[in-house]
Amino acid sequence: MPYYYWDSNFVNNQGETLEQCANKYGIGKQNLSKKIIMEVIFLNESKDFGYSWCLRSYNKATNNNIPVKLYENNKVEGVYTL
Repeated sequence: MPYYYWDSNFVNNQGETLEQCANKYGIGKQNLSKKIIMEVIFLNESKDFGYSWCLRSYNKATNNNIPVKLYENNKVEGVYTL
C-alpha cells in the first residue's frame, strides 16, 4: 500500500495548512527520471516545485514508494484523498 507524507501542523508562509494549500494551489507531479515520479502539494500560487510539500515519490512501474529522508517522521499509511 502506498504511503504519503503529511504533517497536520505544517503551515506555509501565509499560515495555510497542507489541506488548504492542496485545495487552493493544487497538487502536481514531476518526473525525477524515467522511472521516478514525485507528487507534491504546491504551497503558493507560483506552483513552484522548489516551494512545495512532497506527498510521495514512487517508482512508476511498480507504484512502490521511494523513501524521502526529509519527511521520515511524517509517513502516513494508506491513500490520502482531498
